[in-house]
Formats: sequence, structure tokens, C-alpha cells
Amino acid sequence: MNVTNIDQWQIRLPASYCTEWQDGYGVRGWKLDVSIGDPAVIASTEETGKQIPTSIFVHDIVDHHLCGLPMSGHRNEAIALRLLHERTGSSPVPDYRQMVEEDILRGNVNGERMTTFLPESLLSLAPMALRENDKTLVNYLIAKLCREELTDRLVKHFAALGEEGYQEARK
Repeated sequence: MNVTNIDQWQIRLPASYCTEWQDGYGVRGWKLDVSIGDPAVIASTEETGKQIPTSIFVHDIVDHHLCGLPMSGHRNEAIALRLLHERTGSSPVPDYRQMVEEDILRGNVNGERMTTFLPESLLSLAPMALRENDKTLVNYLIAKLCREELTDRLVKHFAALGEEGYQEARK
């Protein structure tokens, strides 16, 4: 694509800034207006991190919103982190591991039920009766596989989800 007049694009993204968001986190910073009502999306500053040369706000814009990915949801974040990797060279694995340890292993999946999030290879290990409750299901899998094995498998699952949705989001 040969673009000679970049002004023709004029993409505008409504965003809001608060010195303290009343979302339970109390963070000061920016939010895209499309995410204001989403309790899973916290505000972000424009500052870059020490490990990754971009800000969360830019990540929200470039790797989520402009790619058509909703701002929250573990599946969406897996894809967005794959896009971030392409853009910055940063490994998504530490973020995948953090989401596994802080959320999934506690029985919390953002955006869907555990039964739709887990790969069939893990889901098939649990009896049907244990699949009704996300925390019960995860606790069963921890007991069956051990925490480390389940974590490793879930990190690989996040990577697979990122690859699976990457091409469509990139379009």
C-alpha cells in the first residue's frame, strides 16, 4: 500500500484521563472510552516500561482496539500480547505466566467460562461433575497434574491462542 497523504486517515480515539479512577484500583491515567465500563481494564499511563519499549496505553490502542480485539478477556490478551511481541520484540511468556498464576489457577477466566477457555487436552482430564464450577475444576487439575505442570500447559495454551488469533487481528 502506497500512502502519500497520511492526513486522509485521521483516526480519532476518544480517551479519558482521571487523577483517580473509581474502579476499585484507584489508578491515575488514561482509558480508551470504549473500556470505561469494563472493570477488568485499569487505567494506564503513557510511560513506557523498563522491560518493554511501549506503554500500556499504546498497547491498548495498537494491539487491542485498532485490531478489533475487545480490551479485556484472557483470550484477547493472548492475541494482543502476540501482536505486542511482533511490534516490540518482547516475549509474551512472562505475561502469559502471570495471567495463569494470578487468574487462571485461582479459577478466574476473564471473558468466558473455564470450560470454553481450557484446551480439550486439559478439560478431558476432569469428570463432567467438576466442570460446573471454575474453581473446583482448576483445583482438580492442580491436584491431578501438580501446579507446575498445569502452569506450563496453560502458558503453552496462551501461546497457542495468541498464534491462533494473530493473523486475523493483524489484518
